[in-house]
Amino acid sequence: MKKNLRLLHLLAPAILVAMVCSAISVRAQSLWNATNGVSADTNWSSAANWLPAAVPGVSTNVLFNDGGGVGDTATIDNVVDTSMTIRQLAFRQTNGVHNTLILPGVTLTISNAVAATNLYVATDTTASPATLQVTNTISGPGGRLVLGSTNISSVLAVRQISSSSGSHNEILDMSGLDTFSASVGNVWVGVFPGSSTTSRPQGILFLAKTNSITALAVGSKQAPSIDVGDTGSSPGVGSVLALGITNNIAADTMVIANQRCGGALRFNPAFTNGMVPSLYLRGHSGTRVTTFNIGDNSSATAAIGSGTSGNVDFSGGIVDAMVGSMTLGNGQPIGGGTATGPASGILIMTAGPLNINTLEIGFQTTNGSPAVNSGTVNVSGGTLTVNSTLRLARYNASGGFTTGTLNITNGTVLASNVVAGTGASTINMYGGTLVVSNA
Repeated sequence: MKKNLRLLHLLAPAILVAMVCSAISVRAQSLWNATNGVSADTNWSSAANWLPAAVPGVSTNVLFNDGGGVGDTATIDNVVDTSMTIRQLAFRQTNGVHNTLILPGVTLTISNAVAATNLYVATDTTASPATLQVTNTISGPGGRLVLGSTNISSVLAVRQISSSSGSHNEILDMSGLDTFSASVGNVWVGVFPGSSTTSRPQGILFLAKTNSITALAVGSKQAPSIDVGDTGSSPGVGSVLALGITNNIAADTMVIANQRCGGALRFNPAFTNGMVPSLYLRGHSGTRVTTFNIGDNSSATAAIGSGTSGNVDFSGGIVDAMVGSMTLGNGQPIGGGTATGPASGILIMTAGPLNINTLEIGFQTTNGSPAVNSGTVNVSGGTLTVNSTLRLARYNASGGFTTGTLNITNGTVLASNVVAGTGASTINMYGGTLVVSNA
């Protein structure tokens, strides 16, 4: 029975991928058919702008392909001119840019109660050139985008896959949109968890100015509810989730740079110049995010040579977060000579309270792996509180070495218990305060 449950657990991400990839063709579909400067207008409320010629409704999957795209991110090619509800929104082009404008006072609602994607921005073909970069924007001063789902299998996905390594990327930029609200099962940026395809997924998601996101799926570190950079096959390197000005996020599990991938979470630099953005982060099922890992190769199901590198940088903003367990630089779980892929994780905070029960900075999962693992925490302001154990450089005395570093510059670290692992454990003080109750 346990074997069957384990098999189901391993298959679950692949099943969800299949559902995501096949969901586009289900139910009624409206394909954008207008061209800027040619059509009478580019309003969503004009039936002539769609194939078939009808305004999308609550049971409609809205699809943007190559047709009607423009050559830059400044030219608006489609306008949501009246509030409406649709079932799904997908951008699937391989050429050109689609720039969606939501007018002031207008709300576009994507409501989907089935196991499929709500918002899907993807080029899902391994034949994509290694240098292909596809951008879509959703903007609107006074405009609002709402994703509403009660299904834990629903997905917001931004990714491009390719069989070739390179700078290919899928970008969704909502930084010009005033408000984004989402209740969705999972948020995936640069994620393709299936292991049967050479995928190299990469994606970048710029959130709106004001964001409220609830990830409904409880998830696990193998399949977290918020996942940035993750694949069961060939690696990806450039996935980013960029925060807006005001961000309220509720999620039970988060991994930034999961197996074989690079990933980053940070404030959008456009919002840190002259203003102070903020992140309020809590769990969905409980007060705390249960698991929040940065640079985690421990989800690998075989010895791998691909590394993972995660960077969570809250510089220029304020973070207010409650976390159960956080691990930076979490090594792969299977040993052997081919398990050379390293894991590295970096956390930077400059203001606000970050409260964690257990913090691991550099973690060797198994002593049979030659992979080198490292974790670094930089506290340049604010207060980092560790209620239970803060451990640096867990190392099992053989295999690849582990390093763990804590740098404190003008910030405060309050730790109940600090443990030096048998790797290279370092605490550097450049001003600031360190209070250890077990000292």
